Amino acid sequence: MMSTRRLLTGLFLILLFRVEVMAQTDNYNAWFAEAYQQYPNIPQGVLESAAWSASRLNNMHPQTPGDGDEVAMPLRYGIFGLIEDGKGYFKNNLHTVIALSGITAAQFKNDVRLQILAVAKFLSKEAERQYPGARLTAENFASVLEKLAEIPDDGTAVNTYAHSLYTYDVYDHWKKGFSSAKFKQLPRPIQLEKIYSPKLLRTLSAPGVRVDFLQDKIKANGFVLPVTNPQPITASGGNARTESTSEVAAVQSTDYPPALWDQASTSNFTVGRGGVAITNVTIHTTQGSYAGTISWFNNASAQVSAHYVVRSSDGQITQMVLEKDKAWHARSANPYTIGIEHEGFVESGNTWYTDAMYNSSAALVRDICASNNIDGSTCFRGPATSGTNFLPITVRIKGHQHYPDNTHTDPGIYWNWSRYADLINPPTAVTIASFAVKDQSTGLAIASAAVTITKPDGSTSNATTNSSGQLVYGLDSGKYTFAFSKSGYKSISTFFYGGPNDSVYADINLDVASTARLAANTTPLLTSNPNQMVLTGYVRDGALNSSLSGVQVRAGNYTATTDARGFFSLTIPANAIAPGQTPATIAIQSTKAGYLTNSIQHLYAIPDTYEMQIALTPATSFTTTPLPGLEELVVRRHGLFDKTLAEQISFAGTHAHSIVGARQEASAITAAALAVPAVIRVATSCACTACANPHVQVMSLESYVQTGLDDEWLSSWNAASLQAGTVAYRSRGAWFVQNPVASNYDISAAACHQTWQTDRATSVKNAAIATAGIVLIKNGAIYKAEYCAESNNAGCGDGYSGTGTDYPCISDSRCVGRTKSGAGRGMCQWGSSFWGTDQTYTWILNHYYNPDSAAIQTATGALVSTNVSDTKITDDRTLSIAPNPVTGSTITIDYTLAAASQPATIVLTDNFGQSAQQRNVVLQQGVNRLSINTSSLKPGVYNVTVRLGASGKATSKKILVVR
Repeated sequence: MMSTRRLLTGLFLILLFRVEVMAQTDNYNAWFAEAYQQYPNIPQGVLESAAWSASRLNNMHPQTPGDGDEVAMPLRYGIFGLIEDGKGYFKNNLHTVIALSGITAAQFKNDVRLQILAVAKFLSKEAERQYPGARLTAENFASVLEKLAEIPDDGTAVNTYAHSLYTYDVYDHWKKGFSSAKFKQLPRPIQLEKIYSPKLLRTLSAPGVRVDFLQDKIKANGFVLPVTNPQPITASGGNARTESTSEVAAVQSTDYPPALWDQASTSNFTVGRGGVAITNVTIHTTQGSYAGTISWFNNASAQVSAHYVVRSSDGQITQMVLEKDKAWHARSANPYTIGIEHEGFVESGNTWYTDAMYNSSAALVRDICASNNIDGSTCFRGPATSGTNFLPITVRIKGHQHYPDNTHTDPGIYWNWSRYADLINPPTAVTIASFAVKDQSTGLAIASAAVTITKPDGSTSNATTNSSGQLVYGLDSGKYTFAFSKSGYKSISTFFYGGPNDSVYADINLDVASTARLAANTTPLLTSNPNQMVLTGYVRDGALNSSLSGVQVRAGNYTATTDARGFFSLTIPANAIAPGQTPATIAIQSTKAGYLTNSIQHLYAIPDTYEMQIALTPATSFTTTPLPGLEELVVRRHGLFDKTLAEQISFAGTHAHSIVGARQEASAITAAALAVPAVIRVATSCACTACANPHVQVMSLESYVQTGLDDEWLSSWNAASLQAGTVAYRSRGAWFVQNPVASNYDISAAACHQTWQTDRATSVKNAAIATAGIVLIKNGAIYKAEYCAESNNAGCGDGYSGTGTDYPCISDSRCVGRTKSGAGRGMCQWGSSFWGTDQTYTWILNHYYNPDSAAIQTATGALVSTNVSDTKITDDRTLSIAPNPVTGSTITIDYTLAAASQPATIVLTDNFGQSAQQRNVVLQQGVNRLSINTSSLKPGVYNVTVRLGASGKATSKKILVVR
């Protein structure tokens, strides 16, 4: 036995005279060799294998408890994953090791070489204590190695078994060998049968499953039998451990036979689920070892658990909570989810997430889906992220980081969601296209819509939507074109590609045929009060797209209840937005018995009138009365305020042109007018280019602009700014239609492409109608318009927009002294609001885009070029209506006629374009004041249009009728 003085002296000399090869680089070979030289009674390979098993040779140094640690286990340090604070359960093995070596915890954590020497010292001393004077083989060393584990030495069956799991994992890596950039260990001839009894070895080594996708079978490799309590062996070794009457209760799972069964402490889960059905699967990372996790879930004070734990090395699965019971792993999502823990650490998942683990876990999920009627195609397919990324409840298979009310970031940046989803959903020969045809304004189903399908071979077939507006159609490989039509609506045509391992989920949004076009200079605001936000819209059953009455819609202390049509109207205070000011945010909750609460959060409160669509998810699969915490969470994002730096960079993309000599005057463009796409396919639930089974919204390009611009601009800005924005927004959308991101959608609703959400601001709708069909073009193609919040100081200096390298410098005098927010290319959004006070929208567009050789193509195909001296904009007060919103039975219309007297028609149409009232009048030159009786109008949104008989000129405004 070596003395403590000898170790201290050795470590002191090491610290003083460290040779360069050991001190300045991660020289694992030298450090392990040095340890074996100092402690020759340790078998060669045990240190490396123990470190690989614990950390994959990563020097773990976590800073804060619970950082990505979904099972709330104690933090682990160094390459051996030692624990400093075992929370009263695990052994504080870090303190034990450093106390024997005479070094501090800080020295141990920061110096891998000291870690190796200190652990070697500990194992050497333990071997000397158990087997004095013996030279141990690898097989003899199991009882010594057990002492390094954090698992309690309490003699319980559970922890005795966990000790065996710990040593088995070390020996398994020792036997198979491993390799990384830091170190390579060749396989060693370890005889496991000399370490573990036959029954125990069969249990320890039983792989989870073998997946045969071609035969669509899941095969278990062997049977799982009860295992014995491992017994100490003599130093001479040679004989296998004998069987004992003391056996560990590790038997097959009844829910999933390929898995082992080892029940967690009854203090860590709830028996039953209170009537809530299982609808989701949560993917976790343990932030610890397989053995340690199993032990921790058996710790009565842990207060955490999961249904299954998956081993990294071979995909072995242990079930610890029955699927019928509620494990404690995802807070408010616990009642309806099954939790699966995967061995490893978020920060080094690339070395822990093995093929065996993916295959085994995916097979388990397939079994869970089959047992609980969960659609496996709803697995998240987006990119892995390092933070939280909350997804809707309808994404059924996702990570802990994707659930609201959680702060954890597992499984993190290294989990391959696309690969995992493919394993859960093996390729099939037919793509299933699921369509829902809806009214663009209300979101309600359009029943019996006619559908004409043109197949890849040119043949056609016909179909009809059901009472919920739904149609399911199978697609073979190739392009299918779908034409949707219904009386009273504008027809729409779109296409999708069929092929293996793909699904199509699409809402087809049809515009009402008689939607009136507003005058180009219509005053933008519906509400005459600049300090209020009016929310109107329809609430529907999300499964049937049918209207829901009796839904309570709440925003703070303000509430409304939907009528028989599902319509509601809610007026709340909203301050005017000053230049450079970020609006306040509100939350909107919609509740009805039998449905999950819909919670829209982070909605910017902007003075305007908004038409909204809210879908409630039926809770029949959960419980007849939704439990507290069960809700459909929608977090709203606004491109002007919420776009991240990465999204800004992706939004800008590359700007492939040379500034020198690039300017091309509009008059020089002689090409024929470009056709503007009529339809756009927008993918939701996307993180930029990667989508988790994207739900595609198909709509007219004009409806896309009307509903989307308020997600990038402020709808309370002046008309010229909004109109300039609609042209840029339309041009960018049209460019993506002609250059789609993917075969089955053109553009995503994510900020890196162009933020889009379903609501429609009245001022934006008016601006979009005023510029309908107008796009920017360059070099004979539609221009991919760029814009950013502010671009002052982005490369050209104070008072300029542009970058000076990949976008021309543009004098932007009204932006002097303002901050930079964006890539600097294209239109400055805040700048457009400053210029819009006294300039036309065409002036604004030319100001920002003409220096980059882009010109404005009008709806008729003409090119427009303006300059600073262009006509100033004036606020059109030709038509005004009061009161608005309408609460009584009469409205007063003021119409100013500049020309001589002439006949006119006043028409009121509802939100579906149907005529509600019509009156013929003769207008006199000057101001005409007329009273219209509105007592027969039901609550809702209406268009009031004054059409002159002589010229045919029509001017329209919207009114909101509330009772």
